[in-house]
Amino acid sequence: MAAFGDPVPDMDPSDECTRLRTGYLDQLNLDNGKVRKRWVVFQGNQQSGLFQMKIYKNDKEKLLKSSYTLTKETLVGTERGALQKPKKKREKSAYWAVILVTDTVVFQEPAMWDQGGIGMELRSWDTVVKSYFSNESWVVKTLKGFVAPEFQMTLHVTRHALSLVTMNPPKCCKRLELSRISDYWSRDGIFYFKVDVASSAEADFEMKAESESHARRIRLCLDRVLAPVGLPPLDLSSDRPPLPSDRAPSPERYTPSPTLQKKFPTIAPSLLGGEEL
Repeated sequence: MAAFGDPVPDMDPSDECTRLRTGYLDQLNLDNGKVRKRWVVFQGNQQSGLFQMKIYKNDKEKLLKSSYTLTKETLVGTERGALQKPKKKREKSAYWAVILVTDTVVFQEPAMWDQGGIGMELRSWDTVVKSYFSNESWVVKTLKGFVAPEFQMTLHVTRHALSLVTMNPPKCCKRLELSRISDYWSRDGIFYFKVDVASSAEADFEMKAESESHARRIRLCLDRVLAPVGLPPLDLSSDRPPLPSDRAPSPERYTPSPTLQKKFPTIAPSLLGGEEL
């Protein structure tokens, strides 16, 4: 199992850039299915809202393999779940995905069946990132306003934007600023909203959620985000999320393309029961 560093204390807003978390993580390449052990640094400045995730070959930090910028404009959200390797029914790994507007970074770690397949270290990393970038997500089917590349997609809502993410592979394909949403409501398991596209024009969107309660939670989430000035600030982590963070939204989550299934790990069935939230 990969070793991880301990969390770094809260950063001082006066610092230009402070390290918030460092440690070794196993990075999964979504293009070829290969896994590489990398030294990961999450750093940033809360005052400026600029954060970075840097991936090095090792903890000497001499060879930078990749770097990702996390801001309110670039981060779509984070997700966690379980991966199951083909032909290895008893071997399971937990994954953690950081989804950006133009990139998706996925890490994994071994997870025992008797522990529910939950990656405790990845959960720790997710908690640190979400302390600066809270988000909620739901599986939806688009009905109107957007030609979806897949039957089901994931809808992410942050304090600043509403985004649609594909499941195969996990990529952000549409992002809408919340300031452009002029109206929204839910009814019979369908979430409706209007988006300003011009000075005197609007575009209508309709999305079917997995249940009526999920559609209602999407609406309530936007109620909190778009609340009038003067109301208490939104705390997305205060309510129970519509999708438990310890399982994938559906069995299709992060399933590789059919031509590569023998090489890539696939998502395991839901870790938790089908309780409706």
